[in-house]
Amino acid sequence: MLTMELLNHPLTINEVLVRTHLMTSISEVGDKDFTPISYGSGFFVYDKGRSIFVTADHTLHLDDYNSDQGRVWRDYQILIFNNIDGSDISTIQTPVGGFYFMENLDLRELNDEVYKGKPIDIAACVLNEKSCKYKFMTQKFKDEEGNIFQWPILAFGRESFGKPEKDKKCLVFGQVHTQVKGIQLRYDNVTYELDYISSHGDFHLFHTQDIVRYEDWGGLSGTPIIDEEGKCVAVLTNVLEGTNSVWGISIKRLETLLDIINFEKNREC
Repeated sequence: MLTMELLNHPLTINEVLVRTHLMTSISEVGDKDFTPISYGSGFFVYDKGRSIFVTADHTLHLDDYNSDQGRVWRDYQILIFNNIDGSDISTIQTPVGGFYFMENLDLRELNDEVYKGKPIDIAACVLNEKSCKYKFMTQKFKDEEGNIFQWPILAFGRESFGKPEKDKKCLVFGQVHTQVKGIQLRYDNVTYELDYISSHGDFHLFHTQDIVRYEDWGGLSGTPIIDEEGKCVAVLTNVLEGTNSVWGISIKRLETLLDIINFEKNREC
């Protein structure tokens, strides 16, 4: 049976960052080799007895965000890195599916023959216990004495949600510069410190200390933005190259999506 360990305080902020972050790969649906097109991030939420994976919607629907026509309804396959060694690959990966996602409702367009809603950049799915055969672990770390260790991944509960405040620093953690060399997955770990600037509808605007370069942020879409107290305050979705601007979807939108998932799942019972 799949069990999900909840984030419990107190933990160091570094441990919260590392133990809540998940790395994903994105591939074409039907590709049995799961050849990565790109990489992303995500995290777990445990809510109403369900283990739920959360990520940015554009990692699932890559084409929808390059179109002015709304959704084009082409899904991509998302796999979560378990960080457990396999016999012939560098790490086991768990595919996830059955995603829930949302669109902005524009009342002016409801009478159109074809309604073209604008996607909201957040998606989530309930983990299928039958497909989750392996534990989800952090990457391996080496202590000062050279011992190698790993932690189990932790899930946020709603009590670990918050909202950004201007007097509190925020942080993100993840892997960038990801590439496969032979059977080895190589990447660089990064931790960025953010200042909360303002909110605009569904989005929170943060500023990072250094000018943003896409190559240093690629793969972080969907990672949780965490404040200095360890609260998840947003889901990272966008950065603007050549500026200090980083954008995240508000936790209110995530809570709405969780409510939709729980409502639909309860109807199925």
